Amino acid sequence: MKYDDTFHPSAPIVVVTIRANRRSPQSTQVPALLDTGAAISAIPRSVVETLRLQPQAWVVIAGYDDAVTERQSFLVTLEILGYTFDNVRVVAVPRPA
Repeated sequence: MKYDDTFHPSAPIVVVTIRANRRSPQSTQVPALLDTGAAISAIPRSVVETLRLQPQAWVVIAGYDDAVTERQSFLVTLEILGYTFDNVRVVAVPRPA
C-alpha cells in the first residue's frame, strides 16, 4: 500500500487484481483507492468489458454529493495484498483502468 499524492489530501492506494470468479484464468490489475466508509465498491467500466462480466442486479447508490443513481452490479473476486474475497458486489463507473 502507498499514498497517492494526486489526491488532496493524499489517499491510500493498493493494486487490486479483479477476476470474474476464483477459477477464472483471466484477470486485470487496477490501482484502487481504499474507502473504509463505502457501502459498495466501484470498478472501471473497462474492467467489466475486459473480463466480460455479466450484470447481476440493479442497485441504487448515492455519491458523496448525495446524487442518487441506479447502476448495474456485478459479482467479482478481488485479490488485495494476498487476501482473496469472493462474490464481491461492485458497480462499474466510467473511468479508465
